[in-house]
Amino acid sequence: TYPCLNPMPHRTRQRPLMGGLSVMRGPLGGAGTLGGIVLKDGVAHGVSNNHVIAQSFIPPPFSPVLGQPILQPAVMDGGNYEAYADKVGELSGWEPITPGGQAEEYDIADFRISVPWEPIVLGLGAVRGLVQAQLGQAVAASGRSSGVSTGRVLYLDVSLDIGGYGGPTPTRFVGLTGFTDWTLRAGDSGSWLLAGDSLVGICFAGGPDMAVALPAQKMFAKRGYTLPPPPDGVALEEALAP
Repeated sequence: TYPCLNPMPHRTRQRPLMGGLSVMRGPLGGAGTLGGIVLKDGVAHGVSNNHVIAQSFIPPPFSPVLGQPILQPAVMDGGNYEAYADKVGELSGWEPITPGGQAEEYDIADFRISVPWEPIVLGLGAVRGLVQAQLGQAVAASGRSSGVSTGRVLYLDVSLDIGGYGGPTPTRFVGLTGFTDWTLRAGDSGSWLLAGDSLVGICFAGGPDMAVALPAQKMFAKRGYTLPPPPDGVALEEALAP
């Protein structure tokens, strides 16, 4: 179950927009995490999971449509589908998922941002590069439900059967990075997994023993993302100061 409403900053309206915040495709229920901000064809986009902001495996009439509004915060965190101030962009694309079908490598979607933004992740700061996961690597994430959490990479090239994608059987995902020391909670999906100021993966599922992330380099190559330049000389605390 999703944690109840909480005034922690990850679940409240934040402008400028940044990674680590509550998002959802309006007017759906639930909530997930905006992992961070990228450039796609030179235009700022927000990145999360397909199962958070697109849910392309849902049948009509709730199937996603390009151009649908993305809300920040999500409705369950107080976002209002009718409120202009809560609409932060429009759904722009996703990698499809076939529930219970062939092995999947991607659970990713993006939206074109329409509000002011900062290229930082709440509680973690600027992201300055992409790196491959390494065994034992110290990592951190900033998610809608857990806030900032830390752990270590324990497994590489993980294959895992995951439910919740609408099919009669779990969907197998391959090529994942497994990490632990904390449990990824409902609502944290989409958060970016960082090693220092470098992006390792995009979190999307978890259990009592292990959470998993999609390798960032593969996701960026597939979707044509690049990282925006970090804010010069601006620490996170300064960027968030009133």
